[in-house]
Amino acid sequence: MDRVQTTIPVQHVSISIEKPFSKTCSRFESRMGRIDYAAFDKMLSERKSETAMGNYVKGIEGPLGLMIFNVIDHGLLLSLAGQPARAKQYVVGNPLIALQMTQKDVRAGLYAPLRIYIREDGPNKSVIEYDLPSTLFGQFQNAEIDRVAMTLDQKLEAAIDYVLT
Repeated sequence: MDRVQTTIPVQHVSISIEKPFSKTCSRFESRMGRIDYAAFDKMLSERKSETAMGNYVKGIEGPLGLMIFNVIDHGLLLSLAGQPARAKQYVVGNPLIALQMTQKDVRAGLYAPLRIYIREDGPNKSVIEYDLPSTLFGQFQNAEIDRVAMTLDQKLEAAIDYVLT
């Protein structure tokens, strides 16, 4: 067995917003498409062409080129422990963007798709948190991956700017 452990610098972003949790989530979600992963997997297993796959993804991605893969309601989870809270983890990305990076280094798949966490922080306050993609993917020391990761930084920033308006 060969085990290697490294420490990487990751920039964590936390943005406090003067908006109710439900409005914050709905504005964020409005910038994202939604993937039907079962349909996507079926197309992959049927060996659809790259063009067909690209057209499918382009047709479902949101205005920023991102989509929601999954939403995990941590608030419901916390209610099991008698701690009611409002918090959601969004798994977001784009398979075509992930492909650009994993073609260069398959390990990039560890961070694609991304995780965004939105939680309530008071009656009319929310917090959006995520790890800056360029710092996660930077560990692979590949200029092409870095370029794509920086576009992800910009896409997340644009989504959050929209939430703030």
